[in-house]
Amino acid sequence: MRLDSLAPLLDRNGPWATVCTSTAQATENAGDERRLAARAAGDELLRQGADSATAEAVTERLSALSPRTRPQGSAVFAADGELVLDLPLTVAPERQHVAWSTLPHLAPLPELLGENPRCLTARIDRTGADFELVDAHGTRSAGQATGEEWPIHRNSTGELSEKHFQLRVENTWESNAGLIAEAIERRFRETTADVLVLSGEPRERRAVHEKLPERLRALAVQTSHGGRAAGASSELLDRETARARTEYVERRTSEALAALRAAHAPGPSPAGSGTAETVPSLVEAAREHRLATLLV
Repeated sequence: MRLDSLAPLLDRNGPWATVCTSTAQATENAGDERRLAARAAGDELLRQGADSATAEAVTERLSALSPRTRPQGSAVFAADGELVLDLPLTVAPERQHVAWSTLPHLAPLPELLGENPRCLTARIDRTGADFELVDAHGTRSAGQATGEEWPIHRNSTGELSEKHFQLRVENTWESNAGLIAEAIERRFRETTADVLVLSGEPRERRAVHEKLPERLRALAVQTSHGGRAAGASSELLDRETARARTEYVERRTSEALAALRAAHAPGPSPAGSGTAETVPSLVEAAREHRLATLLV
């Protein structure tokens, strides 16, 4: 899982209210059931010693949850009467977790959140690209790249002047592809994305792909679904994005397990490699900022 999503929990004191709840079991009475579960969570927080303002903040947020925006559920954190963080879950908890404690109760999260890679999608055409960021919080705009808008269309009269014009069109396409590629590289870096999806017509999409740095070319996923034109369907693009994110997680997990096996293999280990498998050695490695990957 990505730890940067937990940053709001690190810069304020507790005690903390933590609730992990499911929205996966939608029924005809789902709204009433959620409100009852929300009230039960608030009552349990009060029983454990929470102040009424914090318990009410949690209850209010849980009552407003919807399967449309939280298909599996949420992990809600509150302190000092305020909701601090609401994380969408990727796995529905079997039961509602409720805790009032000095520190946020994070133990359930590795199982309920898993790894949620951040995906940058670029909807490309001849004049630019629209960017979106997809992660555990949903889909949101991430800006756009704008190139030259003229000339971008050929004509076919065959006149010499027209051939010069067509050459200008080709140059405009080439220039715009470079501008879009530069913007993608910049946005990928700024958003700390893990996955890149390029969508649009094949020619424009390939032209941009060819101008990306080698690292981004290697990980980019290309699709014709979800163009930049107004009214273009996003459903198939959403599926491609979900598939790309899933494949990223599977690849990362496989690489982590392979590295663990290699560290246990007979013979000398690669320089800089090693494992910490007892609690004291793990704590020591964490304090010294020597953790690259943590497997739970």
